[in-house]
Amino acid sequence: MWDFLADNKDTIDIFLKIIAFLGVTSIVSAVGWFIRRWWKQRIRIDIEVFEVITDPAILLPKLYGTENDDNPLADHNITYQPRDPERDIQAELKAKLNRKRYLLITAPTGYGKTREAGMLAQTMMIEGWRVLRIRTGWLDTPKALPKELENNRSRVLLLLDDLNGLFSTGEQTQSPKAEEIPFLSQVSYHERLLKVLDMLESMCTEREIRVIATARSEADQWKVLNYDEKDKLWKRFERIEIPEPKDSAIIKLLQDTTEVAEIKGNKKEFEAISRKSDGTYRNILLNLRRWKAENKNVDINDFTDTLNGSWRDNYLQIAEKYPTIIYIYQAIDILRQVGMDLFPFLVEETSTMLWGGSLLEKFFRQRKIRKSIQYIKSAKILRIENQQFFPSDGQIEAKEQNISATPYLEGLKTILSQKKPSLSSSYFALAISFYFQEKHQQSYELFKRYIELNPEDATAYYNLGILLQKKLNRPEEAERAYSKAIELNPEYATAYSNLGNLLGDLNRP
Repeated sequence: MWDFLADNKDTIDIFLKIIAFLGVTSIVSAVGWFIRRWWKQRIRIDIEVFEVITDPAILLPKLYGTENDDNPLADHNITYQPRDPERDIQAELKAKLNRKRYLLITAPTGYGKTREAGMLAQTMMIEGWRVLRIRTGWLDTPKALPKELENNRSRVLLLLDDLNGLFSTGEQTQSPKAEEIPFLSQVSYHERLLKVLDMLESMCTEREIRVIATARSEADQWKVLNYDEKDKLWKRFERIEIPEPKDSAIIKLLQDTTEVAEIKGNKKEFEAISRKSDGTYRNILLNLRRWKAENKNVDINDFTDTLNGSWRDNYLQIAEKYPTIIYIYQAIDILRQVGMDLFPFLVEETSTMLWGGSLLEKFFRQRKIRKSIQYIKSAKILRIENQQFFPSDGQIEAKEQNISATPYLEGLKTILSQKKPSLSSSYFALAISFYFQEKHQQSYELFKRYIELNPEDATAYYNLGILLQKKLNRPEEAERAYSKAIELNPEYATAYSNLGNLLGDLNRP
């Protein structure tokens, strides 16, 4: 081998020099390629990122994409309806925007987020603000402010309607520089949006920038945004979850819109329609447009319950993913029959009782039910008021399975005995149910427990008096109960009457 190396020394030297030269050349070329690639990535392409809107009258048509639609049922022609007569949502939104400068309006699909954002933006435009609306698609940091602003850097309002859509389309849209730069690593929409916001604040100063954004708040929609309150983008925003429209707002929408669109119907049905609906403005409008297109009257029997079809359709869709919903709906059914509270934790306990099984089976089954209830809450399947489930008319009946509460009264009593005083109204309701089932001792125990929690309730003492007098034959205790009811409510006429009859029976004047 050494002889071979000695005999071919010159050839080997030349070969090694060629390899070294090629290696250096390759390294230099690679470095140059990465430098060019890095530099091209930093070059800003002149992309129309913003749509500039300076006329308040065209803002809503622009947001809804209905500029050429004169139909009275077009979104921008629908009269704004305050969703809660006891709250000034617009004032709340404006106060939060002024405090934090960045406002994120969230709610499930169909609640009217765009309308609330648009109304707030219109108010600000009247005060001199100009709207920059972010377009869907590729987002890149522009070279300069839009020429429509005429170099005026004051009062710039950035509008980000439907962030979920902006993020999902923005992530899928390819950079215009991709063909020039092979294997270009695309920066996330999150980072690109952050750079645009930083650019605006550096050009206009923080004082002159306001941002209004809307986003859908269903659980799957949050995943699109990868939302985290501690994130450097999201912590800029003051978030407000707007409530669903009250029934009164839905009724007013029906009244105003049917009149303007000349749709006939029985106005007495409007309240029933609001209770039957899924609680969204959008669903009401879709039904109105269908009735108008088909030249029909408003008709509750021809009403599509939700944005996704009937309540039965919704029930079957959920049951396919979460079969435990059958026990949840049954639990709500029997709790409503009794008149008990519909707090989620009480629904969970009742659902577990209905499913049954051994202690070990109940443990695992309760976990499944809890997961299903969490989904129902996060996906806004059931409306919630005062922290309790508040099903729409017909929603629970969609299970199409009748169930009687009577066999489960004892189980409900056991559940209540383990719960907090916040369920005091449930004690009263269950006491009444036991009374009508002729289970008087259980009724008595529940009335006593209720009175412990609500010692100033005259009605409870009155009902306890009836139970003691007519069912348990304990007249002295009944007398004390009636007397307490009268003490708490001196105008309690029926308590006076019952007490008088009781004293007469006892031959006491």
